[in-house]
Amino acid sequence: MKLGFDYDGVVADSSQLKASLAMELYGLHIPPDKFHFHILHKEGVLTTAQYAELTEMIYHRRPVAARMVPVWNAIKYIRLLLLDVSHSVTVITSRDPEASLIAEEWTLSQHVRPKLVGVGPGNSKAEVLAGFDVYVDDDVSKLASLVGVVRHLFLLSWPYNAHEDVSGIARRVASWDDLYEAIQALELEGSQQ
Repeated sequence: MKLGFDYDGVVADSSQLKASLAMELYGLHIPPDKFHFHILHKEGVLTTAQYAELTEMIYHRRPVAARMVPVWNAIKYIRLLLLDVSHSVTVITSRDPEASLIAEEWTLSQHVRPKLVGVGPGNSKAEVLAGFDVYVDDDVSKLASLVGVVRHLFLLSWPYNAHEDVSGIARRVASWDDLYEAIQALELEGSQQ
């Protein structure tokens, strides 16, 4: 199976690092699971400039990016998927080329080597994902643009996307444990056809 995973919010927990930096730089305590631009901006917690500064630091400063932690169990399951020769694993990110390179370095520091493709900010992932069996993101709008391109779309659930309706778009999974189980079920289903 061809498997694709978004980087931020699916493989790497950038929200946790953003929350930590918001405390360090601005003295703001923001729970990591609530750290999403639309929520924070709407509530007036962070300005657009502050959010951009945090993102810039995480994307382009290696010492900051090195502090990022994986999403719970992401590395464990990516390792298992990479060991299965029937799978190809690709991480697809909307980061620019420099930030994509830093993301790739981070994945290598976690002792995993999935292929990593950066499509750049604001660009569609559809061309890269054409023909994929599975793609997982934490952003419903990005998944919506992939309906009909990828066979099975999944939304990794976080409190910041809990209100999003995924009907007709994707299947919501609560964790990497659930995601791995769903991938295994799809693989079993495919082998029985």
